[in-house]
This record gives sequence, C-alpha cells and structure tokens, in this order.
Amino acid sequence: QLVVYMNAALEIMKQRYPDCEAVPAGIFYYHIDDPMVEEDGTQEEEELQKKIFQKLKLSGVVNEDREVINTLDTSMETESSINSSVIPVGVNKDGSLKKASKTLSTKDFAALSSYVNETILHLGQRMMQGDIGISPYELAGKTGCDYCEFRGICHFDTKIPGFAFRRQTELSEEELLCRMRGGEET
Repeated sequence: QLVVYMNAALEIMKQRYPDCEAVPAGIFYYHIDDPMVEEDGTQEEEELQKKIFQKLKLSGVVNEDREVINTLDTSMETESSINSSVIPVGVNKDGSLKKASKTLSTKDFAALSSYVNETILHLGQRMMQGDIGISPYELAGKTGCDYCEFRGICHFDTKIPGFAFRRQTELSEEELLCRMRGGEET
C-alpha cells in the first residue's frame, strides 16, 4: 500500500515538474496517536522530548542517499554515531549507515515500484477476466484467513477437494529485492 502511494506521489511530481527527476525519500507509517510517556518529575524537558520522539518515530524504509537522510533528520548531518529519533536510520562513527538502518537505494526503490505496478496490473487483468477464485496464502504457519472478516461466507475449506493454501516461502529482504530486480544481483 505504501508503494502505491509513493508511485502516485512520484507520478504527480513528474507531471508537475517534467524536467526534474523525482526521487523517493522513503515510505513510512506514522503513529497518529498522542503518545504517553512516563515522567517521574526529575526528567528534563529535553529528555521527555526524546521519549516522545521515540514513540512517534516513523517506521518504514528510507532512501540510503545521505542527502535525503540529512534532509529528513537534520541532526544526522551534525552528529556522529547517532540513531535518528525521526527515521529508522543510524550512523556509525565512521559515517557509514548502521546495519539496523532500514534503507534502500534509489535503484531498489525503482525495482520495488516497478514490481508493485506489475503486480497490480496482473491482478487487475485477472479480475477483468473474471478470476475471483479463493486463493489464500500460508506463510510461516499464518494464513490470509486468520483475521479475515469474510471467513464465514467464502467457504474456503482445505478439507474440500481443490481447496489449498498457496504456500509461500519465507525470503530474506535481499532475496525479495533480488526477485524484484528480476534476478539481477547488486
């Protein structure tokens, strides 16, 4: 879903600024709630602010370009060996990104974008051809039926001949990206 929104935003920017290249900065989920933090009366305002920022920290993926990272969190350009309080990125003392950082290259964002567009096109074509078969997945012991509110009316039952889960293989992030790139290694 985030990639669909990103693609729409990139398309709008391309139309608005046809002579410029739009590069995704990232795709994020944001907590809309009002965070509550524990306060014992001895904490400084700055310490409380840090706790609030930690609760509101974006989750998702950031473009690994340092200019993009520094734009999203201006404290990243002045501090060494820091974890961002805003985005899922950390920087080592030598200036490299920490291993736990959630980043993709611009090229990988393009591969992700292309993959999602192709998937949407393929699914749309199947729907237009009348393919509305029940085909839930199973991955690591969980299924698409586990929390489905239509479970009682779709009549999917593995005891009935012809009904089976699509068994998905758990892949690492690198394996997923490799498939999205069309098998091409980095």
